[in-house]
Amino acid sequence: MGAWGYKNFENDSALDWLNEYVSDPTESELNEIFDYVLEREEFLDSEESLIALAASEIIAAGLYSGSSDFPQEVNAAELGISISKSLIKKAIDSINKILSHKQSELRILWEESEEFQVWKHYQEILIKRLNTDNRKRKRIGGHILIDPE
Repeated sequence: MGAWGYKNFENDSALDWLNEYVSDPTESELNEIFDYVLEREEFLDSEESLIALAASEIIAAGLYSGSSDFPQEVNAAELGISISKSLIKKAIDSINKILSHKQSELRILWEESEEFQVWKHYQEILIKRLNTDNRKRKRIGGHILIDPE
């Protein structure tokens, strides 16, 4: 898995993806990542799950002007993506699927480690960060706009 910790950017897959994403950040790429996870009926690959969790962190960091767990060399609030309620919902649904799908490779790998409960709790906190009522959020400069639907 190439991980050195339980946080969502403490693995090679997430950092490699993030380095590519920041060169051309789009909402459509985030949607594609979440759609991939949500459409899987059978085996859910750990690589794609790690990327979906990193994408969820981008949304959370964008909503709250950063995060202490976000890589310092990247300012999520300045990526210039619009974050809709539907994108937030996809992120939350993706995390829930990664945590609960019976064939989630990432969950299975973490269950085999001593830090499974810590990793799981970290993802639950991310869901709470994303699940906060964002109807009043607007940031014109950083393009963080929450649509009413």
